[in-house]
Amino acid sequence: MLICTFVIQTRVVAQATDADSVPATLTKIKDLLAQHYKPESPPSVRAIFVPIQFDSCELRWKLVSVSGPFRYTTQTSVNLADFDPTPPQVIMVKMPRTDRWAFELRTLNDERKVKVEWLVMEGSRVKDRREYLGSRTSFGADSQTLTQDIADELVSVIKQCAQRRAQQNAGREPR
Repeated sequence: MLICTFVIQTRVVAQATDADSVPATLTKIKDLLAQHYKPESPPSVRAIFVPIQFDSCELRWKLVSVSGPFRYTTQTSVNLADFDPTPPQVIMVKMPRTDRWAFELRTLNDERKVKVEWLVMEGSRVKDRREYLGSRTSFGADSQTLTQDIADELVSVIKQCAQRRAQQNAGREPR
């Protein structure tokens, strides 16, 4: 009887530890992306990564760039449980530059679950706005090693988010 209780308590502690690691891991990823992610843009255009919600399985961020009088914003919303947990391949984005590495995440079964809002502003006027659903998103950094570290950490969180969803869905099924 004592052994069963110990095993159950160990499992609950392990689940709590996993759950607690998601926000901490995402904070680490967010900080690395804010410092090292260089969204692809023409050399004369400065683009930045802006995290909006980066502390749970539901993520939101935007990429903002300014060119002349125009501000371009691409806001992306995802649930990490929707992504394929297969580790992505890290590739060099543009040769011969070696300071731009990236990886792509794909949703399970290529379902369109990545919500993207694209907005073009001129001053305070909206010039163009589009919303669409996609099945992929990507991130990157300024070194291959760092990009691989971000990809590995993100895959770890994707697995935890998928496990949480499976546990929630199992709790909803009639017995």
